[in-house]
Amino acid sequence: MKEKQVVKRVQPRDIEMLHMLYQYRALSTQQLMRHFQMTSQYAHKKTHIMRNSNWIKSLPILSEKGRKVGAYHSLTEGGISLIKKQGITAEQKAEELRVTRRFLPYLLSANDLMIDLAPFGWTMRDSREIKSMYGLNRGNNIHGSLTSSEGIEYGFYIFMSRSLPKYIMKVVREIKESAMHNFIIFTKGQASFSDFVAEAAIPGKEVVTGGSLKVMPYTFGKTYLQFMANEQHMLGVLSAHNITPLSEKPPLYSSFDRIVHHDGEEKYLVSLLDTDLMKIYSLKRYRKEAFDRDQRRILILTHMKEFHQELLKDVHHLDYEEVHPSEIQADGTITSQKGMSI
Repeated sequence: MKEKQVVKRVQPRDIEMLHMLYQYRALSTQQLMRHFQMTSQYAHKKTHIMRNSNWIKSLPILSEKGRKVGAYHSLTEGGISLIKKQGITAEQKAEELRVTRRFLPYLLSANDLMIDLAPFGWTMRDSREIKSMYGLNRGNNIHGSLTSSEGIEYGFYIFMSRSLPKYIMKVVREIKESAMHNFIIFTKGQASFSDFVAEAAIPGKEVVTGGSLKVMPYTFGKTYLQFMANEQHMLGVLSAHNITPLSEKPPLYSSFDRIVHHDGEEKYLVSLLDTDLMKIYSLKRYRKEAFDRDQRRILILTHMKEFHQELLKDVHHLDYEEVHPSEIQADGTITSQKGMSI
């Protein structure tokens, strides 16, 4: 019988992978490949040997129809024992790190955010840490927080392709009651995107956070946050559209981005590339008397013109500049911050 292949000499990369699995509870093979820059062949061989060494266990990732679409990995007690011997603090047991099948898609999606945004200066805390920090109950749906390189922390939620109305209403209620002021909603389908906006922007019952409430399709949202990590990216887009920045945030309208020169006149610029509902709330309150006083129209940057026009159908003195999603690309990375916590 062929002898099982096991790890004979522990390497620093082994400990790094096990520690990462402890921090993030579950990681797919694809996520390990991306983070550690491994080929598919090497990643499968590595996880196979770690499994044989009783450090990790591997389970299938199933689609909504029950078809296997990949595998994910988590620590065993043997893996936790090994990282403890290396001086790494690990107080939780393997059973406490176990992920339910229902929660797995959300956790893997959150970990995708971490892997893709970390090189651009973003750091992340997971749902357990956020609930502990803000005294939230275990049943709260928040999936974690993302903090930009400028130190702005956003609580975030991930919606799958279709979310039940009662779930959307619960998230809206949580946001209203939260001590946090900035949020990002990532949606994995047009239906969940539209349904959340409809619930959170009901006229007279709008969610008001005191900060921002961005709603973005999941994949575009990741790209947008990478893009916005560097101010020069946005300046490049403005230049490409013949928009000249004149000043930073107008003091009277903190939700407006800046004053610009466009088509021969000065205008307020508001980027709705992130569909920030707090900006939309402020735009609806830029009444005729404010326009008569300021004599400035508002230029909206959008990649969803018809959708945003419908949300702002009762607001006049608006101009729209369409930006194609392909223009929102980060062409470089910022050195990742050390000590990322999750």
